[in-house]
Amino acid sequence: MNDSDTVDVVRDSLTTAKDSLAGVHVNTPLDAIVRNGRARRRRHRLTGLTGALAVTAGMALAVTALASSGHPASHPLTARLAAWTVA
Repeated sequence: MNDSDTVDVVRDSLTTAKDSLAGVHVNTPLDAIVRNGRARRRRHRLTGLTGALAVTAGMALAVTALASSGHPASHPLTARLAAWTVA
C-alpha cells in the first residue's frame, strides 16, 4: 500500500463516518453549552486556587513551627573557629 492509497482509505473512512452522523442533531442551544463550559472552568479554577492556598498555608505553618523550635532570638548565634569569629 503506498501513500496515495492510504490517503484514499482515510478519506473514505472519514466520509463514511460523516455520512453516518447526518441524522444526528443537537437540541441544546449554543448559549447553554457555552454557559455550562464557563461555569465548569470557573469551578475548576476555584478548586485549584483553594488547593494552592491550602498548601501555602500549610507550608507557612510548618516553617513557623520549625523556626520557633530552634534557638531563641535573644541569644545570637556565634561561631568561634581557629582563624576567625562570626557573631
